[in-house]
Amino acid sequence: MKKITPGILFFLLLLCSCNQINNNTNAENKTDARAPGEMHYAPAHTNIGAAGNQTVPDFNVAPKFINKYVQAIAGPNGGPSSWVEHSSLLTENFKHHYRKFSKSGESLDIDPILDANFFPGNGFTILKADTIDGYVTLAGKGKWKDYQLVLKLAQQENNWLVDGAGAINIPEEKRAKR
Repeated sequence: MKKITPGILFFLLLLCSCNQINNNTNAENKTDARAPGEMHYAPAHTNIGAAGNQTVPDFNVAPKFINKYVQAIAGPNGGPSSWVEHSSLLTENFKHHYRKFSKSGESLDIDPILDANFFPGNGFTILKADTIDGYVTLAGKGKWKDYQLVLKLAQQENNWLVDGAGAINIPEEKRAKR
């Protein structure tokens, strides 16, 4: 058996460390290393969407919208359609898809925004967020913590608004599993 000389050992260590530096540099230069359909999640407790960082969605818009929506459908304000049309938290694209869905007759079995018949009445919190595509998954509070709902945000005129929720403008593969 041959002995490894200190020179060869040094050369091998140098070669391995150079390869490691090159791999780290390549990883840092990638803009989106996700597999197709894979979401890039930000922990719900991070300060995402802080003022001054307009490239990261303000995910706090999602629970604000859905909590107000749940209050609206439970209250006497003319029903969900009227509330949706007047909400300043929604894009015009969302409103268009909502009207289209409502006219299709598909909405007879479920609330299309909540994508269900039964839903948490005591509010939602952020469970996870996709900082690249703007999708955010909300979870119900309390005994409804297993209930999940996916929303999509879009930026319009420096404001982050809801552009999709439940069955409205959310692709089937992105929706919460029921």
